[in-house]
Amino acid sequence: MTENSVLPGSQLSIIPRRLLLVEDHESTARTLQRLLQRHGHEIWIALSCREALALAASHTFDALICDLDLPDGDGTFLLQKIRQTHPVQGIVLSGHGSPQDIERCRAAGFSAHLVKPFDVTEIEIVLAQILPVTAA
Repeated sequence: MTENSVLPGSQLSIIPRRLLLVEDHESTARTLQRLLQRHGHEIWIALSCREALALAASHTFDALICDLDLPDGDGTFLLQKIRQTHPVQGIVLSGHGSPQDIERCRAAGFSAHLVKPFDVTEIEIVLAQILPVTAA
């Protein structure tokens, strides 16, 4: 991992994290992976709930960054399933951003809801808000 860095044009200090990224659109997942790796994060990609659960069984993560609509389930199910064995913070990435969508995700335990399209800086801001400084 790299040392803490600061986003250009901001005062946000970035602490490298271990992140599970679940996104069924592979090119989107790979692009987001590269952007987050530039900030020093370790990223594991899953394209489905099944793949994410397999990764969660063998790795620990600081946060789950998850698309809501997946081919074999949804992000709310996935977060609840992973939390049965590991404490993890959750961030939803979704094309759905109505107040009802956001409330449903918060009720399921997600700490943040980002509506697509979003900027990677938004993820960094949320990570800084929801994860303690000592976890890395």
